[in-house]
Amino acid sequence: MKKVKNDRNSRHNKLEELFISRHFIIIWILLVYLATIILQSVEQPLPFQTFLFTLIMGGLVALHWFSRVLTDGHMLYFFIVQVSLIFLASLVMPTGSLAILIGLLPIFISQAMIIYHHVYKIISVFLLIYLVYIVGVAVNYGASQLPWFIAIFFLVLASIIPLMIIIKRQFHDQSRIRNYVVELEKAHKKVEELTLANERQRMARDLHDTLAQGLAGLIMQLEAVDAHLSKENIARSHHIIQQAMLRARKTLSDARRVIDDLRETTEKGFTTIVEEEIQQFSVATGLPVQSEIKPIRPLSSFVKEHCFYILSEALTNVAKHAKATNVFVTVKEEADEFLLEIKDNGNGFEVNGIGKQPGHYGLLGLYERARLIEGELQINSEPSKGTSIQLCVPRGRRQENGT
Repeated sequence: MKKVKNDRNSRHNKLEELFISRHFIIIWILLVYLATIILQSVEQPLPFQTFLFTLIMGGLVALHWFSRVLTDGHMLYFFIVQVSLIFLASLVMPTGSLAILIGLLPIFISQAMIIYHHVYKIISVFLLIYLVYIVGVAVNYGASQLPWFIAIFFLVLASIIPLMIIIKRQFHDQSRIRNYVVELEKAHKKVEELTLANERQRMARDLHDTLAQGLAGLIMQLEAVDAHLSKENIARSHHIIQQAMLRARKTLSDARRVIDDLRETTEKGFTTIVEEEIQQFSVATGLPVQSEIKPIRPLSSFVKEHCFYILSEALTNVAKHAKATNVFVTVKEEADEFLLEIKDNGNGFEVNGIGKQPGHYGLLGLYERARLIEGELQINSEPSKGTSIQLCVPRGRRQENGT
């Protein structure tokens, strides 16, 4: 299956190269047409032959104009028809045939070099065109003139072929670039899939760390209460119940935070969501949060969702790793940009270690989310100097109306 796909791509590239070069060849055919008319008119005007010659050259132009509809199996017939028309044109305009044979046949050899990648096919086209050239010269000028005309033919080839080789390499490089772009798009899609998978795994770990461990602790405390009650140790049982209530509240708070990360956030305005998230963060961690939240234009649900995840992940990192005493959150607009910033005065870390140090893998997901909304994310941090996460999203049609 992959081989068939590659063959189709190769055929498409060859036809595209032919289509690109056709404009140059059509212009060249018109120039050769004018040169032939002039040469023939100076020596001996032939009105009827000129009319036939015009029809033949028109057919040659039409053949190249519709060359894009050709398939790989039609290439050989394409060259045979071209050469036949040129040979016929040289017979109709005998005096002007020099311009036809010298002007067009080497061009078609160069065209074969662009289209074909196999040497034997290029040689086959060359031999066909060379045979037609020799016959045309012998018929119109005599066999005695062949050495001179052959020398001229190869001289023209020597000047044209290097140029065609350069063009062929350019086409080849363009084809490789297109293939690289396709591969990069596939790799980008894979990165997105891995990012989402990592996000789900992170949520699963958070749920395990909150609900599973919290409920396990509550079960152990309830078992202890049951044991003390059987011994009528009321005071100790009451103390353990108080501890169990505190654990239950903490577990509920932690679980609510994880669930909030998963819930739909598109119904509320972004500033409202930010304020609720800050309040829940302060209640759960006891950390004071200073905020500067200014009115902003509505964000699309797509942009709002990713901005919320960036905010939530940043605050989660502060709670887990920063050991900060103050947190600062800014939401505002400047010119045509939406700005979100989360800062803390915690212990910071080495930015160069993002994605390499345990506990900072989630930061890679922040970069990916920023890219998806066509924004720019900057993470500035140094050990013992806190951390700043800044998101800048250009305001545009997608940010305000897209999904």
